[in-house]
Amino acid sequence: MFNQGLYAMTLFRPDLCLPEDWVSRAQFRFYTPGDEAVWARLGIESGLFENNAQAESAFDHSFWMDRPLLNRRMVFMLDEAHREIATMTAWFDGGQGTLQWLMANPSLPVHETHYQLAGYGLGLLGRLEYQDACLTLCGDNAQALRAYLYLGFRPLLGGGAEEREKWARLLDQLAN
Repeated sequence: MFNQGLYAMTLFRPDLCLPEDWVSRAQFRFYTPGDEAVWARLGIESGLFENNAQAESAFDHSFWMDRPLLNRRMVFMLDEAHREIATMTAWFDGGQGTLQWLMANPSLPVHETHYQLAGYGLGLLGRLEYQDACLTLCGDNAQALRAYLYLGFRPLLGGGAEEREKWARLLDQLAN
């Protein structure tokens, strides 16, 4: 129902200003060496990966050259017991700031978790001196998409009329 045939949805935000009502209600910590296992666990819990080998391969492929940067760019959201429940990486694509690998335990309230995670990521991108942000949402997580739209992200349309029509239907569906 929700996916509408889109497998990856790229969203863009022209600035990094948070909505006036955004308040961090979560505790975060930065990556430390050895957190690859935590990242893999969150990827499996979120349904992005089927097993550790797949998650570890994705981590190595994504960060093998840039591991020294992770302690300033990868964060983990913590619950009250200080257990990692979500992760996000403030990364770059040329001069473009990107929020990558937003993964959370699906048993959590999705809208609030992704709202906090992406909001924190926008602030982090600003501290890293980026001017704008994009993210790619894979899958069909309507609540996460709703959180990103509330934070000011908008679809980055690169296709033709058919893609614009799908996005229009999707956004209309989310509004109702």
